[in-house]
This record gives sequence, C-alpha cells and structure tokens, in this order.
Amino acid sequence: MDGKQPDSQFLLPGKDSITLPFYPVLRTGLHYAIKPFTHLRASLGQGIRYPSVAERFTQTSVGALNIFPNPSLQPEIGWAGEIGIKQGFKIGNWKAMLDAALFVNQYSNMMEFSFGVFNPDSVTLTAQNLPNWIGFQAQNAEKARISGIDLSFNSSGQLGKVELVSLIGYTYMNPISLNSNPQYTANFSDTTTNMLKYRFKHLAKADIEANYQKMSFGVSMRYNSFMRNIDRVFEDDLDPSLTSEVYILPGLKAYRQLYNKGNLVFDARIAYTLKDQYRISFIVNNLLNAEVTSRPGDIQAPRNFIIQLQAKF
Repeated sequence: MDGKQPDSQFLLPGKDSITLPFYPVLRTGLHYAIKPFTHLRASLGQGIRYPSVAERFTQTSVGALNIFPNPSLQPEIGWAGEIGIKQGFKIGNWKAMLDAALFVNQYSNMMEFSFGVFNPDSVTLTAQNLPNWIGFQAQNAEKARISGIDLSFNSSGQLGKVELVSLIGYTYMNPISLNSNPQYTANFSDTTTNMLKYRFKHLAKADIEANYQKMSFGVSMRYNSFMRNIDRVFEDDLDPSLTSEVYILPGLKAYRQLYNKGNLVFDARIAYTLKDQYRISFIVNNLLNAEVTSRPGDIQAPRNFIIQLQAKF
C-alpha cells in the first residue's frame, strides 16, 4: 500500500485542494408511535467499504481454484433507506405482530468477485495452460440498486391446551445493475436482464410450533426463487476454438434449465422436555428429500436425521 492515496481521504466538494483524512458518513432515523400498538419508522444511512489488501494484491490458488489480484479496485460507496410500520394485535389470548417495510440500497463501485478467464500476459490459450488463467477476481460492478419489500408476521396463542407459535416472513427484492457497459453485462448468463448475479427475487420462510405440556412439534419451510443470473463462464465452453469441450461444471446449463422453479425445503422436529432442564429432540432436515443447490456446484444435503440433547446449567 506504500505510495498509494489512502482510501479514507475525502475531497471536500467545491474545494479542489482541501481533503479530510477520513470519509464522513451520515446516519439518521425516525420513530413515531401512532398508537400504543402501531409504530412507524424510517431510516437513512450512508456507508463505505474499503477494498482489503487481499482483494487488491493477493494471487494464490487452492487446488484448481485461482484467485487473481486487482490493484485498481476502488472503494464501494452507498446508502440505504427504509420506511416501515409495525402493528400489534390481540384477540382473546392470541397476540400477533405484523411488520412491513419498504427498502432501497444504492451502490457505487459495488465490489463483487467475478469468475472468468484472466489472461493479463495475453498468452495463447491451450487445453494445457487454460486452467492457469481461470478463477475469481474482485471487480467494481459500478452502480447497482437493490430495492424491495419485507413482510413478517409473528403470533402466539392457545388452542385449548395447546400453545401455537408461528413465524412467517417474505421478502421481495429487485437487485439490478445500473452498469450499462456491455463488457460487464456480457458476463451474465442471462444477458436479457440486468439482474445482479447470484441474487434471488423472492425469499420466504415459515415456522409453526405446537407445544403441549412437555411435548412440542414443529414444521418449517424455506423458499428461494430461481437464481436467474450467474457468471456466464459456468455454463459456456471455456474456449470453443479448442478441439475438445472444456466446462468447469459439465451439465450445469442443462441442470439449470430443468430446475428453474426455485428451491422449496421443509424441515420437521419433535421434542420432549425432561425436568425443565433437559430437552431431547428428533429433527428431520429436508423432509421431502428435495434436490437443492444454493449456487453453482453447491448441492445441499439430502434428507438427514438428527438427535439432539440440550441441557441447561
């Protein structure tokens, strides 16, 4: 870092030669209780993230995975705003809380690791040396915006002698790139959209638990929509000019075309409390044995069973 201008140096607007040794940020919030169980809130905040030394200068490899440096990486600057309302309810012995919020995050010079072929020395690519130039590099994606709505509903109450507790949440996001540079969008697996890579538009979760005396039974659900955009290099032949096809993950493109409805996973659990100090649980994760990948090449665990013992001291 010797000889480089500090990332935290801030040039005062309208003052070409006056700088501060730190980057100022503003954060503010507002809360207003409309009624005892109705609360309105709003917030606005700026932020900055400086590139790490590793992101700028480290060149290394782990097995076949290469990491390339990017000395020209710039700090990521942005702001976030939210306006939300929380409403409480009570009907008999039932209590519930509904929360709704609109949010927006705006980024400049957003940093993200991009996967591709990096050939700084313009070496002629061959089937033998191609793996040496494949890997990740931290890059600035220029401007981006993530906006959306977040909803959550919590409730608890009695149904006869059974206590029911529920948690339901849903988030809609619109993560888009505002970078119109064709060299950047050319790396998208779906060039017909400006949706950011490795992002979801819809996220949902739900958990319902029933408690009766010392027994409890619960079911949970989690869902994410299809990851529409990834690095194009994961789906394409790395170099069509070679006599043989070279793929990082053979079959990935066909897999994504077939499984393009998102991931829906259910879990279940049953538990028994012993003497208010010990709790033994039987948990089934991925109850329906769904085939799930969170990102390319990362296949999640199939149905699995866990016996858990908890103790309080």
